[in-house]
Amino acid sequence: MLRVACLLVLGIVAGACSSGTNASQDAGGDGSMSGDAGDASDANSATDAADAADATSSCPSSGDPAACDDGTGSLGAATACPLSVDGGKVDPTATASYHVRVTGSKFATSGACVYVTPSSCPTTNGDVVQFAGGGGTGLEDGFNEELEKTPYCFRLLDVQWDSDWEDDGMTTGGPVGMGGDMLAASQKPQALITWVYDFERTSTATPLCARGNSGGSSELLYELMHNAGEAQLDHVQIVSATPFARVDEGCDPTSPTEGTNVVCSALPTTTEPEYNAAATLVRTITHDPNCDADAGLGTSERASLRAMSLVPTGFSSMTMQKTSLSVYMCSNAPNATQGQAVDVFGVAADLATTGAGPGLISLTLATPFYACAANASCPPHVVCGADCSTEGYGTTDADKMEILSDMQSSCVMRH
Repeated sequence: MLRVACLLVLGIVAGACSSGTNASQDAGGDGSMSGDAGDASDANSATDAADAADATSSCPSSGDPAACDDGTGSLGAATACPLSVDGGKVDPTATASYHVRVTGSKFATSGACVYVTPSSCPTTNGDVVQFAGGGGTGLEDGFNEELEKTPYCFRLLDVQWDSDWEDDGMTTGGPVGMGGDMLAASQKPQALITWVYDFERTSTATPLCARGNSGGSSELLYELMHNAGEAQLDHVQIVSATPFARVDEGCDPTSPTEGTNVVCSALPTTTEPEYNAAATLVRTITHDPNCDADAGLGTSERASLRAMSLVPTGFSSMTMQKTSLSVYMCSNAPNATQGQAVDVFGVAADLATTGAGPGLISLTLATPFYACAANASCPPHVVCGADCSTEGYGTTDADKMEILSDMQSSCVMRH
């Protein structure tokens, strides 16, 4: 594929850049010029249409929402996404970075760094876009050293937002007329994923998948449930879902404990849907000074908060046929954000078909997925770990291997 911006690989400029000139990128999409054994096969599988469209990846862009490479990544004159700071690597495995400008009518112009870790294998098996927790201003790169090597062989694109992705940056709309609509803000990751799909994937013959933790899990659930749906991602893997299933409940200090009405059957009965320590962040995101305040919520305020939730009033159940979904959570002393996941995945979802209530998402895939046969209707793959706490799934060797193996077996072409 071709890129407008040149890349810096291992500290060496891979090619000369000038305005309006495309520099050749290796077929693996990692920006290096190494020409490893897998590059030729990857290049042959990329379509001419994708190469032609690549010229439009630079700013300005068209569309609502839209994302584009503004040219200030690792080689920009004013580097927005440095590969290293004070001698330390920002994303230890990354060899290139882009700064993506994101625009749309429902949110203020925003931006994100995308750090690229190429696969070290002869052939790249696919691309995985990774979204960090909280406001997404950190990096979800903890598994990079394994995922880029044999037997996984993935190319990784780690997203680091310039500011909290959940904040729409607007001064009108939202729960109290001052902006702060998270559903509108979710179009930012929608635009970024579309940019990756159009311009930055290894090839059209390899899968595009995604991982997200905590707040990052919500970015991906908004994508699946409200935005582009299953149009682009072949497999989605989320950990510690989800703080935003019901924002109105999360902002209401009188919400009752959930008891046994939870996704993980072993979740403590004292689990609550409130944000607790994260209340300040949620107030900032929603621009609502009363969110989680003792004064409670007014009727219109509550309705507005519900409307921006993953599960707004009247949301219908959905069936995905081209995107598989795996969910990982802790059932031992979890933090409160996980309690709301029941609104998306249903009661005791870790027990699959024996659960007390179905969730809003079901899968009918053309290929087998865990215990789900081809073309059969099944729930997402939900795993609740008893050997972790809060949002720590993946900290033990066994849980880490579960996540790695899931990506290896599930990130396959479904489109």
